[in-house]
Amino acid sequence: MRITTLLALLLLSAIGLRAQIPTGGTPPSLTSEKQNLFPDLQDQRRSLPDLDLQKVLDEDAQGPGIRFAAPLAVDFRPDNAGTWTDLPNGDRVWRLYVRSRAAKALIAFYRDLSLPAGAELYMYAPDGQQVLGPYTAADITAEGRLMTGLLYGDEAVIEYLEPAAVRGQGYFRIDRIDHAYKPVARSEQTAGRDFGFGASLDCHIGADCELADPVADLKGSSCRIIVVVEEGSGYCTGNLINNTAEDGTPYIYTGFHCMDGYTPIFGLWRFDFQYRVAGCAPAVNEPLYYSLTGSTFRAGRRENDFLLLELDQEVPSNFSPHYLGWNRQAPPPDTSYMFHHPRGDVQKISRSTIQGSIFGGPIFWNNDVTTPRDHHYDVDFTEGNYEVGSSGAALLNKKGQMVGHLNGGNPDLEGCEFSQAWFGRLGLAWTGGGTPDTRLMDWLDPLGTDAMELGGLADSQPQVVTGTILTYFEKTPVGGVEVTLDLDGNSLKVTSAADGTFIFNNVGAANTYTLSFSKNTTASNGVSGADIIAIQRHILSLTDLTGPYRLLAADVNLSGSISALDIIAMRRVILAIETEFGPGIRSWTFLPDDFSFSDPEDPWNPAPPVSISSGNIADLQDVQVLAIKLGDVNDSVDGNK
Repeated sequence: MRITTLLALLLLSAIGLRAQIPTGGTPPSLTSEKQNLFPDLQDQRRSLPDLDLQKVLDEDAQGPGIRFAAPLAVDFRPDNAGTWTDLPNGDRVWRLYVRSRAAKALIAFYRDLSLPAGAELYMYAPDGQQVLGPYTAADITAEGRLMTGLLYGDEAVIEYLEPAAVRGQGYFRIDRIDHAYKPVARSEQTAGRDFGFGASLDCHIGADCELADPVADLKGSSCRIIVVVEEGSGYCTGNLINNTAEDGTPYIYTGFHCMDGYTPIFGLWRFDFQYRVAGCAPAVNEPLYYSLTGSTFRAGRRENDFLLLELDQEVPSNFSPHYLGWNRQAPPPDTSYMFHHPRGDVQKISRSTIQGSIFGGPIFWNNDVTTPRDHHYDVDFTEGNYEVGSSGAALLNKKGQMVGHLNGGNPDLEGCEFSQAWFGRLGLAWTGGGTPDTRLMDWLDPLGTDAMELGGLADSQPQVVTGTILTYFEKTPVGGVEVTLDLDGNSLKVTSAADGTFIFNNVGAANTYTLSFSKNTTASNGVSGADIIAIQRHILSLTDLTGPYRLLAADVNLSGSISALDIIAMRRVILAIETEFGPGIRSWTFLPDDFSFSDPEDPWNPAPPVSISSGNIADLQDVQVLAIKLGDVNDSVDGNK
C-alpha cells in the first residue's frame, strides 16, 4: 500500500523578532521632543526590486515546502543610503525608509554588524504604530549578523542611534529584505491570516490548560523555532533534550524536514521560549517570550527526519528551561503528549489516550521524500491537534520521556476531531546513518554509557544574574554603568545597556554573590543653577528637599551632610573650573530599590549599602537598582550620558 501524506512542514514565513528578553523602546525620531529635528523621508524612500511573484509561486508548486516570504537582495549601508541627522547633544541618527510594493510584511537581515556601547537599532512602521527594538550589541550573533522583523505592511523605517561618545564606531550592512507575499497573523481576532499569534485553529488546547497537568513541568523544553534559509524564513517546533553528562548542553531536537531542500543559515535561527498564554482562557493579547539566536548543526538524517542543533549560547535559568529525558527502546506509548507551536502560534498541547503503534510501511511524503518502513510511531490524537509549524515537536510518553518527534500525518483541519500523526522514532535515530553527523548517540551519550533511557533535567544551566538600573525619581534608564559581580573573590563585569538592563550569563557556583555599581561620567550632567537654588533654599530652611534620594544627591562632596561646600563644588563644575565634585568622587552613586531608610530625613545614618549581596543567586535575578546622579535634585539628568 502506497501512503502519500503531508509533512507537518515548516512554512517559510515572516516573523516578529524581539530582543533576547523582550523590551520596548522609542526611536529618537518618534519622541515628541525630537521629532521636529528630523526631515521628512518621503522623498528619500527607497523602492525595492519588485518580487517576481509568479516565479515564486511556480517554485512553491515544485518545492518541498510552502513558502511565506521570499528574499530580495539589497545593499544598504550608512555610507551609501539613508539620511544622517545630528542631534544637539552630539548624538546622531541614521534613518532608511524602504518599500517593497504589495508586501504583507517585511524582515531585514544585517551582516558585518558592529554596535558600540549605547548604540541602538530600530525597525518601525512609518506611522509609528509598530516599533521593533531597540536592538543592541547583545542581540548580534557571533558572526556579526542580525534579523529584525516582521513588520506588517510594505513600508519600513530602519533607524540607528549612535551616541556622541562612540561617533563613527558603528557599522552594518543590510544585505537582504524578505518580502512576505502571503498573509500573516497579528492577533486571533484578525481573520484571513496564516501564521503567527492567533493563527492556529480555535480548537487547539493551550499549554497551560488542565490537560497538560501531568506533564506541566516539561513545558519549558519546547520552543518555537524561527527557521532562516537562503530561500526564505519559517516556523517549526524544537525541544531541549538532556544528555548522559547532564551538563545542560543546549541541544535542540527538531525535524530534518524543517530545512530539507533549502539552504539553512543556522547562525540566524531563533528559538523562542515561554511563548504561551497563562491560564486556559482564549488569548487576547500576545504574550512576551524569551529568545536566543544562533545555533550549530550537530547531526541530522533525512531517513529518520531528525535534526540535532546546539544553541550558540546557554539557556538562561530565567527562561525556565527543561531538558527532556528520553527512552530509545520504548514501545509505542499508550498515552502520549505533545507541546507544539502550530502555525507559529503560542504553545499548545495535544494528547492521545489510544495505544500507539509502529507504522509498518514506508511513507511517501509530499516533498518527494520517502522514509523507510518501521521508522515511525503511528499516533491518533484524542484531544488537540497539530498543524504546519508543529513539525519537530516531541512525542512524550506518560513518564514524560521523549520517544519520537512529529514528522507529519493527516491532521483534522476542520475541528480537531481526529488527527493521525507519524512520529520519527528516537531509537532508530540513535544509530541513524552510522556516523557522528547522522546519529544521536555521540551527542546524547557523550559518556559512552549505552543508556537505554535517561531522566529529564530541570534548570540545569549555570545561573544568571539580571537587573535594571533606573534614576531615583522619574525611573528613567541608566546605561553605561559598570556592574561588577563578585563570586567569592572572582569578578565578572558587564555594562548596563541603554535601557538600563544588565545580565550575567553562565554564572558559576559561589558561597556569596555580590553586585556593585560604578559610573563616572560628566559631573555637570543634570546639574544647573536650578539645583543650586533648591539646595540653597534647603540650607536656609526655606524649602526642604523632599526624600532621602534628593538629600543624597545634594551631598556632592560625600561628607554625610549638605552645606555651602556642596554648592561651591557644584558651581566650580558648572563653570568648568573642575571636572569632578572632589578628588576621587565619582559622579553617580547606587543603592537597591528595596532599601529602607531608618530615617528618611537623615539618609546617611546608617550609611546606605553600596552593594547587593546574597548567598542565594535567585535573589539576584531581576534586581532593581536606583541610580543617584550627584548634584541633580530635580531629575534632569540624561541617564545615558
